[in-house]
Amino acid sequence: MPMSGIPAYQIYVTTVPLSGGGAQIWGTWDFPDSWAGQGAPFDIAATSVSMNSCVQMSNLAIWTYSVGGASTNLGSQRAVYPATGVEWNVQDYVSGFADMADRGTTRVELHRGSGCPPTVQVGAAFNYDANQGNGSIVSIGFNFGFLSVSFSAPVLDRPEGAGPIYFNI
Repeated sequence: MPMSGIPAYQIYVTTVPLSGGGAQIWGTWDFPDSWAGQGAPFDIAATSVSMNSCVQMSNLAIWTYSVGGASTNLGSQRAVYPATGVEWNVQDYVSGFADMADRGTTRVELHRGSGCPPTVQVGAAFNYDANQGNGSIVSIGFNFGFLSVSFSAPVLDRPEGAGPIYFNI
């Protein structure tokens, strides 16, 4: 059932272990293919982590795809917080009734740094705030498993979250 005019969408957070004591965190969103209602300046995606200070983030990336599956390169880093995660801009728009940021994926790699014990527990979560309206982003509240976005004008938005999940590196 639509919430604020935006239909439910799928959102996931998964991990892939890396050799040498690291992991990749993948955050993914996917809107229904039949929906082409996005017309806002930006959506916000966020990968958040709860980790020991000896763990380091690297190889940050975001990919976006149209409803037809074409790569659209509409994502960019908004902010990196070495201890808590990454915020991403998603420049969504509609072209010919097709959503140009229909689905996407973010990646954050984590590696044990010097001084880390042999095994470190990490928590990861992924959040996405779908924004439909003309308000620009005023502020973002971001913490582990939590994302709150304030806009300059009333907008229709639908925040979703996945996780947290916990794993060892």
